[in-house]
Amino acid sequence: MSYLSLEHKVAKFISRHQLLREDETVLVALSGGLDSMVLLYLLHRLHFKITAAHCNFKLRGEASDADEFACEAICKEMQIPFTSRHFETKVVAEEKKISIQMAARDLRYDWFKQLALSHGYGAIATAHHSNDQAETVLLNLLSGKSIESIRGIPVRNNTIIRPLLQCTKEELRQYALEKNIRWREDSSNAENHYKRNLLRNEIMPLLRQINPSVEEQLSRLAERMADWNLLAEEGISSKIAAIVEEEKDFLRIHVQRLMDHPAKKMLLWKLLSPYGFDGAVIEDMTTQPLESGKIFLSASYTLTVDRDSFLLEKTIETATAPYVLIPEGNECIILPNGVLHLSFHENKISREQLLNNNNAFLDAGLVQFPLEVRSWEEGDSFYPLGMDHPKKLSDYFIDKKIPVPEKHKKLLVTHGRDILWIIGDRIDQRYRITENTTRVLILHWQPDEHEPPFH
Repeated sequence: MSYLSLEHKVAKFISRHQLLREDETVLVALSGGLDSMVLLYLLHRLHFKITAAHCNFKLRGEASDADEFACEAICKEMQIPFTSRHFETKVVAEEKKISIQMAARDLRYDWFKQLALSHGYGAIATAHHSNDQAETVLLNLLSGKSIESIRGIPVRNNTIIRPLLQCTKEELRQYALEKNIRWREDSSNAENHYKRNLLRNEIMPLLRQINPSVEEQLSRLAERMADWNLLAEEGISSKIAAIVEEEKDFLRIHVQRLMDHPAKKMLLWKLLSPYGFDGAVIEDMTTQPLESGKIFLSASYTLTVDRDSFLLEKTIETATAPYVLIPEGNECIILPNGVLHLSFHENKISREQLLNNNNAFLDAGLVQFPLEVRSWEEGDSFYPLGMDHPKKLSDYFIDKKIPVPEKHKKLLVTHGRDILWIIGDRIDQRYRITENTTRVLILHWQPDEHEPPFH
């Protein structure tokens, strides 16, 4: 392929996917290697407004510095704005307990995004090509990732664009030789202790013996899967809408509607993978007996089996330390999800006040201080208003069909083992006001209005 036909191919690809506008500046991620140097030249030849950025990860000693100098020299020669930055990559990897490769990737993309935002660049171009695409598809398949992962590297991911994704490594090499483009070789690419290098250096040559165009075929598969996923999303979204209800603080997933569907595992995967749940959890949920109260955890979310539903909520710290309430000094107390106000009044309460669950009216003559606010515990019991015998709090919650996530958030106003009020719910019968009450303790719960809904 001549350099003219490659330039036409890339220009057509950019236009078809609407990757760049003529009036915007694109930031080119320039490493100094063959791929990124060719990307720089191609975009320059196609008359796009470009600027270049280089990351020196300080991983290869003098070779890393030589890469940076080469990138700067090329940009100066081509009159392209250039900037670079040094990173202590090994230190970051150790601090975050991640691989050096992952640390370098995070540092690179974070910095590029900062540059684009601060300078108003319209896009960030990386030099991923079809060989990278083929390797990614195979690596995802071998690691047992989701079916969506077969689409590989996206052409666009927000501001990140890949203009060379339809080009082969050999096409880029031929272009570089024809145009006398200088590039630097990274010696670490020959080291097979990285999975991708092992695949590239050892496995792909064997696969080419079976199919000489294996990279091209895998890249086409990735492109078809990307289109297939767009179509599938439409049908999956309608199925999920029939299974899931969004409530204020959690998602309710109707178990029977889910389990009746022949593709229940895929639906669960689509539902739960964005919240960090892996395949092992989903396998358990669809194959093991599910008892009410059973909990599944991801890094940030909790999924609870609650009778005929799965309840998904953001994990929060549920334990609440005791708070002592002293009426002379404390007229209100700030709690994690709101404010509790205390006041004393004569026995004159309106019907509207009584009907508000955020108000508790107690006979002040029966209340002993100090009071505590705490989370409920197994074994707690009280006399629900209107009943003359005690009831376990756990049974009370079940009878009221309070979802497990809501149950865990319930706070109590107590004295010793006596529960005076389940905040926002019911008071204890023994502390109710009567016609003989002369002074009323009013507890008013003001929930946090800015508590975010489930997301």
